[in-house]
Amino acid sequence: VIVTNTGEVPVTDIELEDNLRSGNNTTLYLSSPNHNAGDLTPWPSFTLAAGESRTLTGFYILSQATVNTGSVSNFINATAKDPNGNDVVARSDDPDTALVNDDTVTSIAQSAAILITKTASPGSGTFEVGDVITYTIKIKNTGNSESNAGSVVNNLGRGLLFSIAVKSSST
Repeated sequence: VIVTNTGEVPVTDIELEDNLRSGNNTTLYLSSPNHNAGDLTPWPSFTLAAGESRTLTGFYILSQATVNTGSVSNFINATAKDPNGNDVVARSDDPDTALVNDDTVTSIAQSAAILITKTASPGSGTFEVGDVITYTIKIKNTGNSESNAGSVVNNLGRGLLFSIAVKSSST
């Protein structure tokens, strides 16, 4: 976040209110290097001389619930005082769009991917009629979005099939 005093006089008591929302409009909280998430003001107030800028760092660690919404939007409201004690207010703008004072929106691409592994126990050896071979099939969601449902069909040969329905899981 870059805050610039574009006026001709200093401004004091600059406070920034960060408005971070997931794609379904759930309030999220930005953290900064010296502040843990939990409120809308992640930076201490400060003063800027005329023409002066300050760069502030903030971050949000994506949760699965936020990834599932497909986006994060953010804007900042700033309040300050001029030398006469008058309020100075501003709203952030996404410089990558033609709109004025619009949210900065980060789209989150969702990728679905699974990894299936199958092992046998025992894995080799001399077998006789009646021996049991146990197969373990593991399915892991390796994408960044939740798996909703599916099925696994294992062709055991000679017309034998093993089928299982897979319910929603994030692992």
